[in-house]
Amino acid sequence: MTRRDLIKLLENNGWWKLREGANHDIYTNGNKNEP
Repeated sequence: MTRRDLIKLLENNGWWKLREGANHDIYTNGNKNEP
């Protein structure tokens, strides 16, 4: 699975980007966070 595929999967399931780091992005669905 590529990074682009993972981001698309998260966003299609109600997750959004909370913030961007230097080498990572933080996604959340309001209850949980995924780096």
